Amino acid sequence: MDQYPANITGVMSRLQDRSEISHPELAYFAEELWKEFLAFIYGTSIYYQLVNLDSEQVDSWAAALHTVLLEIMMGQADQEEVKDIYGITDRLLMVYSQAYRVLKNFTVLVYRNAEN
Repeated sequence: MDQYPANITGVMSRLQDRSEISHPELAYFAEELWKEFLAFIYGTSIYYQLVNLDSEQVDSWAAALHTVLLEIMMGQADQEEVKDIYGITDRLLMVYSQAYRVLKNFTVLVYRNAEN
């Protein structure tokens, strides 16, 4: 992970910082999923989007990852609560929604293929 650009590692750092109190069990699973996701997207346009995120957009990706992990682990997530934890405002909602969709599609693809 240390060899990835700061924005990419920043997503994981933000998730670990913000989930420490509300969902401490997420950190381990988040790191594993994030590594798999990065390997899957490496060299794609999504990867280069991540490289060029600003600080607030890093929060949007961390919030989306947090949401997807809660859905995987607990079957549901309160998106409004997660967005509040990360300070996702209306201005960042589009980035959050796109990140959520990309991560959700990735997990569906990975877990569906794992079942076959």
